Amino acid sequence: MVELRKAVLLLTLFLVLSASLNIVQFLSGLHSSSGEGKYVFSFNNAPNIKNGTLTINVKQMDWQPEKIVMKVIVDDDGGGSYLGVAFDTDGDGRCIGEPAFCLGVDNKTWNTTCYVGLSGKLEFPSVGPKPSPYHTCTFVEGVGYIFNIELPREIKLRLAYEEITLPINPPVLTHLVYFGVTEVKVGWVKTGHVSVEFMSDAL
Repeated sequence: MVELRKAVLLLTLFLVLSASLNIVQFLSGLHSSSGEGKYVFSFNNAPNIKNGTLTINVKQMDWQPEKIVMKVIVDDDGGGSYLGVAFDTDGDGRCIGEPAFCLGVDNKTWNTTCYVGLSGKLEFPSVGPKPSPYHTCTFVEGVGYIFNIELPREIKLRLAYEEITLPINPPVLTHLVYFGVTEVKVGWVKTGHVSVEFMSDAL
C-alpha cells in the first residue's frame, strides 16, 4: 500500500514537472557546518513565515535502541503550525509518500496518519489531531519554537486488512518540514513552508 501510494505520487510529480508548472522548491535547505548543532539548515527566503533568514537547528538526534531523541529549534518569530519528520523507510532514496510524524506547536499530533506530499509539506487525512505522545513544544521569545521529540524506531501502519511495521534504522534519509502561518489582517492568513532532506546517522 505504501509503495503504491509513493508510485502514484511520483507519477503525478513527473506529469506536473513535464507541464512546466511552478512547484515549491522541495530541497530548499542549506546544510551548515557552523557547529551550532548536529544539523543546521538556513533558508534565506521563507515567504509567509519569517522575514530574513529562517533557521532549523537540529541540536540533538540520538539513536537509542527503541527511540530517536531529537531537539529541534526553529527560530520563527511566532505563527508556527507544525514540524514534520519523516524517514525513507523503504530505502528508495525518496521521502515523498512516506508516513510522517506531525508535531504541532500546540503539542498535538496526527500520529503517522499523514504523509509527505509532493511539495514537501504534509498531507492530512480527515481524522483530527490529538495530544502528542511524541513531543513537547515551547515558544521562547527571541529563540523561537523548541521541539523536544522522542520518536519510536518503527512505524506501525494500520491498513485495510493488516498492520505493517516499518523499521527506522540509520543511516537514513530524513525529511524535515516546517509549516508557518502569518496573519495578514484579522480573519485573513497566509501560509508557507520550508523543507529539507538529509542523511542522518547514528554518530
